[in-house]
Amino acid sequence: MKKILCFGDSNTWGQVAYVENQIAEPLRWTSILDNKLGDDYEVTSDGVCARIAGSYEDVKPRLNGKKDFEKIIKNHKCYEIIIIALGTNDLKKRYNRSSKMIVSDLSWYEDVVSKRCLDREGKSTKFIYVAPPNFNAEKDYFDADEIVRAEVVELLMQKKDNVVSFNDLELSRDGVHISIGDHERHAQSIFEMISLMTQNEGI
Repeated sequence: MKKILCFGDSNTWGQVAYVENQIAEPLRWTSILDNKLGDDYEVTSDGVCARIAGSYEDVKPRLNGKKDFEKIIKNHKCYEIIIIALGTNDLKKRYNRSSKMIVSDLSWYEDVVSKRCLDREGKSTKFIYVAPPNFNAEKDYFDADEIVRAEVVELLMQKKDNVVSFNDLELSRDGVHISIGDHERHAQSIFEMISLMTQNEGI
């Protein structure tokens, strides 16, 4: 069975608009993706609200994506595919991160895994990146930099082969989180990318 890790923030966790409640598990994009892929795949979801791609959040260490990821890679076998759905919270103005810094942090995950995870045929773990959404939240709820977000998406598209864009998804009323109905569309986009990768790269 091929293993997939979805490593992300509140949109991977399945947060409902404005409140820290989860969307019912069958309605989350990670669960929908698992169902679409069938018995040949096992999808693991690891989402934490407000998680960042970097490791610079000293006040709340549980939000440091790199530290959490290192624990997962150390304690688990290698995955065939890892989906990195981070970068949105790094855009918060209080972190003062440039687009190059954020993309560098996102690239770190692939660099770490590529050094230790090879299958018997010498194939490395494949990565899919979910770009930060085109948010329209009120500043008192989510004060982030839209210009930097657009730069992050552009850089990701330039540097990475497998990038899923959030731009065409419907967000919930808070302007940050995926609407319940569009978890299905998001899962379908990733499913199609995995199907294409399987055909082209023989995963």
